[in-house]
Amino acid sequence: MALSLSTFPAKTLTTKTVITHFPQNPKTLILEQCKTTRDLNQVHAHLIKTRLVHHPSVVEPLLESATLLVSDATIEYAESIFCALENPDSSAYNVMIRGYTKKELPEKAILLFRQMIEQMVEPDEFTFPSILKACSRLRASREGEQIHTHVLKLQNGFGSKEFVENALVFMYASYGRVNLARQMFDEMSKRSAITWNAMFSGYVRAGYWQEVIGLFRKMIEMDVGFNEVTLISVLTACGRVRDLDLGEWIYEYVESNAFKKCVVMDGANSRSS
Repeated sequence: MALSLSTFPAKTLTTKTVITHFPQNPKTLILEQCKTTRDLNQVHAHLIKTRLVHHPSVVEPLLESATLLVSDATIEYAESIFCALENPDSSAYNVMIRGYTKKELPEKAILLFRQMIEQMVEPDEFTFPSILKACSRLRASREGEQIHTHVLKLQNGFGSKEFVENALVFMYASYGRVNLARQMFDEMSKRSAITWNAMFSGYVRAGYWQEVIGLFRKMIEMDVGFNEVTLISVLTACGRVRDLDLGEWIYEYVESNAFKKCVVMDGANSRSS
């Protein structure tokens, strides 16, 4: 099912242009100086007048600002820009997918990804983290697995797989498929704190308390840095399984390293629940 964006009304460009100088490639002007929808309208009107609106390298910064950067811009305005593109490339699709995901519209993100595939526009490593996050928020397991298949087909061409792998671990952990998430986690060559915390979060959500503690002990053995989010998960597990020794170690670590008080309070609440 293709997503039809043409039904969304384009925003009328009635604001008089007051920017007196437009560089030949106004990317910096768009990304750094456009702070409101009014600014975007001024630039957009100029791009239409000069026909630069047909150049993807010029329009995509406008789309990015409308979708992700300008706080008062509506998603409908971004859609009107996207729909005016004759042959949107992967960068334009990526911006819209990120925008839909950021604005809590995961259904539209997934529909737009389907349209991207139907239009034979090849996804890249920047496409997948956002669309996998949309699947996680929607708990769309079937769609997530289909997207994972696309990842496996294309990942040899990626410059960096880390962000895509992080998103896959987070997605499967959020579904409660923690064994599959852990398998992917163990196979990763690089793991950021975000990846570790996604795995901890999946175990906590599934009630796998011993696995939380075991993973944390492995984290310490490998001398991997952790943060407050990590410790909240581990303290929750300590309270559930009555691991007082590890709990006391974390409390002492928090006090000696000036971690935020919320770690101790959240851990205490978990222990009393």
